[in-house]
Order: sequence, then C-alpha cells, then structure tokens
Amino acid sequence: MTDPEITCRGCGTEVHRTDSFCPKCGRKLEWTFEEIAETKVKKPILTTLIVILRWLLGIFFALLFLGSLIDHGYVAAIFSLLAFFILIPPFTEIIEKILKINFSGTTITILVIVFFIGFGVTAPPHTSNNNAAGVSTNHAQTFENQLTD
Repeated sequence: MTDPEITCRGCGTEVHRTDSFCPKCGRKLEWTFEEIAETKVKKPILTTLIVILRWLLGIFFALLFLGSLIDHGYVAAIFSLLAFFILIPPFTEIIEKILKINFSGTTITILVIVFFIGFGVTAPPHTSNNNAAGVSTNHAQTFENQLTD
C-alpha cells in the first residue's frame, strides 16, 4: 500500500483514503468530509516544502563538491557528491530503480547527516598565509629581508 493517509477506526492500521475496507481487520471504511479534506490540504503543502528543501540542500552539497575539488579534498568531494545524489529527487528515483530499494524520508535524512559528517571529517583544513593585518606573511618576510639587507 502506498501513501497511507488515514487510520482505521477499528484497529488503527494506516490505510489509503480510497480503500473501502481495512486490509487488516476487514472493517468497512467510511470517512468524514473533514478527514478527507484535511489529508488533501496538508499532504501537498508538506510534500512541496520537503521537495524544495531537498533541492536547496542538494545545491548546497553540489557547491561543497566543487569547493572540495578545488581544495583537492577528493574524499570530501565524494561524500558531498553522494549527498547531492541522495537529495535531488530525480537522482533518488534513478538510484531507487537501480538498487531496487525505496528510500524513506528518515533514510534520506540519516544518509545526508552521515555524508555531511564524512565531509567535515575528510575536508582539507584551510590555512592562511595572512597575519592579523591581512598582509601575506611571505610578502612581509620578504619586505623585512629587504630592509635588513
């Protein structure tokens, strides 16, 4: 059964609103107008917000991927690329078809957290050659050497 939306009043099993009978207890299912209207309104808004959030996080991880490649952090780039593919809905569908599995929202969340932690652990550290004044220490040392000569 895909997309359960309403609970059976007899046994508490989640059932689709178009079912006539509960698959577990066999009770005839009758819904009030309010129950059906509530599921029609809340579900699309929540689904739309989740899809928008997944796209935004996917773009964020794509940018992390590019930044990791520039910094030569190849392992971190792999983690961010995996998170990108898990988050972007069209890629998730392709992965689900290839692997013959179905990612739930919880599974996607856990994988993204693991990939983000993996990215943070493997990302190369950023070093700066600038001192407090913002002047490159290499140039400052060269200048000092010129003054002493």
